Amino acid sequence: MTRADLTEELCQAIELPKKESDVVVCTIFDSIVRAMRSGDKVEIRGFGSFRAKDERASDGIQKPERESKRHRRRYPSSNLARHLVMPSSESEQGTVFG
Repeated sequence: MTRADLTEELCQAIELPKKESDVVVCTIFDSIVRAMRSGDKVEIRGFGSFRAKDERASDGIQKPERESKRHRRRYPSSNLARHLVMPSSESEQGTVFG
């Protein structure tokens, strides 16, 4: 699903013009990104949680002819709600990956 798909779904669900629907979707994503960049955890009940984690710095692979250093960096991490990923019974498919 893309941002355009989400915009279209919102447009149809609440009969909002497409341009305004796109502004709503972009505002939500921008808010999530800003929160994660500032170190906050984002939790959307019933959907999942998102946060930025720090990767540990390392010396990298040591080669005799040169020394390499990897700097710390941040990367996104998420935990989707279990009911979205895993089927609740054998006959039911999971919503996200099923």
